[in-house]
Amino acid sequence: MTKKWLRRPHGDGMRLARKAALGVLSRLYKHPSAIPNGLKGSLRSFSDVGDICYELNGVLLREDVSLELGVWKRFTSRYPARMCVSGEIGSILREADLCRPRSLGLSALVGLLEQPKVDPADAEILGRLWLLTKEERDWQSNDLRESLNGLLFRSEADKWTEARALLAADGPLDSNDEPRRHKLAPPECRLHPDYYTEKDDKWPAVAFFLACRPRMEAPAEMLAKWVLAARSADARLAALCYLANGELGERVAERVRGQDWLRTALNDLHLAEELTEEQQDRLRRRLLSQESIRQAMPNDDSGGYSPPIMSPPPVDLTTALERIYEWWSNEGHERAEEYRNRLYPQDIRSLDLKGNPKSDPGARSSWFTLLALGSFQGMGRTRDEQHRKFIQHCQARGWWDTFTNSDPEQEPERWMDIIEEYAEAQHDDEEWMQWLGQFPKLYKLRRWLDDYVELFRSMDQFEEPFNLDMILAPRSTSHFQGGGIDAPPLTRTLNVGAHFVVRELLHRGVIRNPLSIPHAYAPIARIRDFFEAFDVYPPTTSPPTTSEDIHRLLTEHLGEEQAAFCGNYDIPLRIVTSDASLHKQLLNGLGS
Repeated sequence: MTKKWLRRPHGDGMRLARKAALGVLSRLYKHPSAIPNGLKGSLRSFSDVGDICYELNGVLLREDVSLELGVWKRFTSRYPARMCVSGEIGSILREADLCRPRSLGLSALVGLLEQPKVDPADAEILGRLWLLTKEERDWQSNDLRESLNGLLFRSEADKWTEARALLAADGPLDSNDEPRRHKLAPPECRLHPDYYTEKDDKWPAVAFFLACRPRMEAPAEMLAKWVLAARSADARLAALCYLANGELGERVAERVRGQDWLRTALNDLHLAEELTEEQQDRLRRRLLSQESIRQAMPNDDSGGYSPPIMSPPPVDLTTALERIYEWWSNEGHERAEEYRNRLYPQDIRSLDLKGNPKSDPGARSSWFTLLALGSFQGMGRTRDEQHRKFIQHCQARGWWDTFTNSDPEQEPERWMDIIEEYAEAQHDDEEWMQWLGQFPKLYKLRRWLDDYVELFRSMDQFEEPFNLDMILAPRSTSHFQGGGIDAPPLTRTLNVGAHFVVRELLHRGVIRNPLSIPHAYAPIARIRDFFEAFDVYPPTTSPPTTSEDIHRLLTEHLGEEQAAFCGNYDIPLRIVTSDASLHKQLLNGLGS
């Protein structure tokens, strides 16, 4: 009788119909539980006219929102279903002069909290509501924003603290650097772990925390204080890792260089062995003077690369790169073959990266080998030959067959048997322990192998420049939403090895998109050092920190075609920067 009638023109016939309808409704609504409240889900109910006090409007009427509100005890206790109606029912009740319910919107939800504290359970509910409705303009109203900014969250020190003073360790963070700063922060500046209840990879409680926090407030000055205050071994390791890898690492290092425990940090063997080669190289540059660098770090007797302190090159960058390209044009084929023979556990020609790993064991083994080698790239104090020998050792023991052909989700016991067998076989030493420590990465790579293969192959689909991190984190990237790829991120699993994988896939013709080429140059420490050495010559060139930076410099000084080094991308730079005599020969013009 009343569907949409409130919005119709009021002619004589309509006025008569309205009068009749309202009279019938007024009599009907005097009966107990006679009013359908017009809400959804568990909030759907019949009400007495005398109980109705509230009218839900806007996004609160959506069915997915009603499902969340219906299980939130704070809401249902304060606003029972019998006391609430939809906006449409509320309009009818006002028109019939039966009652005038008060409108409820998003602000009412924040008002339910024991002001201004948000415990993890409430944050989870509000986070799910935020994720469902964050595009709504109501969230941007000044009053609501002011209420959100004033909310308090629990810290690890079990104190209620404003969101702006806290850092999160995980979840839908805007910055990849926040988890690094979180490791440095004291307990009173860390969000309590109870907020990290993962729900469908959305981290709702953390999402709401971030919605309430205007921005991350952990500037270099504050980070420097946290670094100097580090006392435990774990805290000091986190500090060194941040100084080496953090977005503000260099700025923080300028503030703490030579102070307190950092004066001798690089002489601490226990700390040094936890750092990768790249991290140690970067810390040498950031924490020590040139005169003390040679004595500051423990000797590396693992056989890995130990870069010399180079004097300024006698040529400009363009000349140096042209000489490297000329050398590579003459020797590149043999050098690249030698490099890959050191790298792969089998003949490179048998590597099948174009087959279907779902049905072809050979393709599956090839892809798993490539991704495993990529994940090994971030290991400190290791060489390519050691990675190859580890895989060959696994092949000889039958372990690699388990890795490639046994789905860890279906047969987890076979994977655990490898750990048992390895432990039982140890006597005096623990050979390959560092590689077996990569076991969680190998498990992850195999568990979602098919999805990861599709991730890299999807690079051919892009028509505009893209960020590689977007490819490596499919669950947080709109490009893959609804596309069938639902795998955990690879960003930390591969790290610098992601560029290694892209390079090899381009070289093998598995991906052909020219937009992928800028991601094929690993920004390892010695390559960055190579470019940075030229900064003493005008015009000053900013040293590269990313693969895209390296590609940009190569393109500027060599041109697009020559920057690819005959489809080998960063391999010539890797070889030259790891061979001091070759480096000197080429830069002094003797190689040509």
